Amino acid sequence: MARPGSLVAVAVISGVVAFSASAQTVQVLTPIAAGAATGSAYFPMQFAFDAQPTLNSAGQPVGGTGGRDAPYYAGRVGYIDFGPEWATVRISSTWTRYRTFSVGDQTPYSELWWDDDVDTVNDSGMTETRLNFNTAQGLSTGSQEPWIRDRDLSASVLTPRARYLLCRSPSVMSNRAKEYAILGWKTTAQLNTFTLPYPANGKLYLPNIQQTYPAVDWSTLDRLYLSAGHYAFINIGNLPARSPARPLVITNKGGQVRVGGLGHYYLFALGGGSHWILTGEDDAGAQTGDAGFRGHKGNNYSNTRGTYGILMDDDFYLGRSNSGLAIGGGATDFEVSYVEIREVGFAGINMKTDNNGTAVMRNVWLHDLYIHDTGSEGFYIGSTQAPPQHPVENLEISNCRVLRTATEALQLGQLGDGTNVHNNVFALSAIDWKDAFQRWQDNNTQIAVRYGRGAIHHNVFIGAAGSLISFFAQVRDGDSHAAGDVLTLHDNYYSSFRGLGAYLGGDQDGITAYRFERNFFRGFSWQRPEVYPDEIQPNHLFRIAMSQNPVVLQDNRFDMSLNLTNRFAGENGSSGNVVASGNIRGTVAPVAFNDFGFPPDFDYLRVEMWTATCGRCPDPSTPVYYPPGDYVMHLGVMYRNISGSSITGTVPGTAPQIWEDLGYPPDDVRLAPGSPYQSMGLLDRVQ
Repeated sequence: MARPGSLVAVAVISGVVAFSASAQTVQVLTPIAAGAATGSAYFPMQFAFDAQPTLNSAGQPVGGTGGRDAPYYAGRVGYIDFGPEWATVRISSTWTRYRTFSVGDQTPYSELWWDDDVDTVNDSGMTETRLNFNTAQGLSTGSQEPWIRDRDLSASVLTPRARYLLCRSPSVMSNRAKEYAILGWKTTAQLNTFTLPYPANGKLYLPNIQQTYPAVDWSTLDRLYLSAGHYAFINIGNLPARSPARPLVITNKGGQVRVGGLGHYYLFALGGGSHWILTGEDDAGAQTGDAGFRGHKGNNYSNTRGTYGILMDDDFYLGRSNSGLAIGGGATDFEVSYVEIREVGFAGINMKTDNNGTAVMRNVWLHDLYIHDTGSEGFYIGSTQAPPQHPVENLEISNCRVLRTATEALQLGQLGDGTNVHNNVFALSAIDWKDAFQRWQDNNTQIAVRYGRGAIHHNVFIGAAGSLISFFAQVRDGDSHAAGDVLTLHDNYYSSFRGLGAYLGGDQDGITAYRFERNFFRGFSWQRPEVYPDEIQPNHLFRIAMSQNPVVLQDNRFDMSLNLTNRFAGENGSSGNVVASGNIRGTVAPVAFNDFGFPPDFDYLRVEMWTATCGRCPDPSTPVYYPPGDYVMHLGVMYRNISGSSITGTVPGTAPQIWEDLGYPPDDVRLAPGSPYQSMGLLDRVQ
């Protein structure tokens, strides 16, 4: 996918770019990110930079112990991201650290090239022959893990020719590499900056920012700073169209930018433009964020509430259905990172340009976000209105925490080619199912696909009152459907649901395939009649209403006494367009988090959003009872019923003898050491 310029990480590795500020002082250079090129599976560069060394007195890399082995997949393409200021990088050498007891000749990458995107095609023609890794010959490491130089470029240092270095592995790849290192420096970059002053009334209204500030050169501005302060709202429209090599970065300056809680009917709106970045990341080298507001930077995920440089917080302002961050106005090719959104009345992020079928929204990267305790969805992406609506192409969502949403955690619509949702945690969704704003908004994920290829993988999904997966094919006139189009949901963990595991329906093109592979399902508890007495318990995990498009269910595991699908009995079989093989009914271990406030075997369906009455019941005045030991969320705070009896009506926070105040959840939802499913959910990264 051709990303906009980037300051921080995808799911594999990230952090401050450890370049020297002064020219020709050699340092170990930490890439902005490294991972798999689009269309290349298994992250060929994953873990290649996860245990960075230091330099000894001779200027050679030492240390960097720990970390995981560099991948050795054959025939894959990976990328190394040198960031938006790649042209200032100078490379003097490359090195590989090898594992103990490694012998023989190693296999370098068969092809390297520079490119402005990370697909697997060398369409730039900028082939690179001077760099490589894993080149040692006649290796014999014994019990040591030595660093061995691959290339010495000090006599004629190398300057990148584009942002990304693509590396293709050969048909046979040796597996002895532990870590890679790039040595060099970064020349001093002079940034063009402009700071928006804080408005006295806290209302920043700039619907045409280029017109308001005509003296600013919007084609070369590097940093657009938002002055620290508490804003009623921020509205910035007509952002400039920039290039991927030189994006416009929008960030906080002088402290935290908080938006909301002052009674306005919307919070933070951005419109128009391309190749821009909104980030609250504290990065001194990139001149973004503030050192006093680091969020989870440095992998410090526990109790990070209120610590992000950019915060949208509406205090559950009564009578408002505000989303935290709204992005539209034809915006495309953008990135959002290191932002916290909480206690808003509607969605955390609302991203679409409604009623415009010709608008373009592609190459969007949302990562390192902390969205929690929302009044409706976590992500609401793509219009749900009648056609014409624009598709969303090359959407990537990674390393995000979306926790305790009143309705769906993840609502994606109008999806086109290139969807890539991976390594996120979507936990405790639909907790307001008894009083939600609509009946059918109580799933964990709602996905509507128009065309193309995509994948949703290596995520953790917990909690649903309806379906864990509510899936719709969304065929629209004018879309192109081709053989090989497929959306794959694979290697995900799903748990704690009151209804279906998955529902598949919608329009059909007869071509696009939908695959569900190597997923885990546990924790089914039929509770729907508490609110909807007319519903009948299903005897299957997947309800497939499609009759034309190929549906493949392969190597999934589930722990409930249900048939896999409504199309045939048991775990495997075939019926029309549905083929199932390798699926197993058996024990599914629970995921274990570092610090979520609950033990691994906790029944997450015991957590709901507090309400006095059941607004979705046939009689909306029906009281809601909470048994002893149940948990509720109220105004962002967690409480537990300690009264010893079922209760109703008593407002949490007013009766400590009934409701034990547990405070704000810690929300470190990285997988604990030893937890199953280590490749799923959030991934630590070099900072």
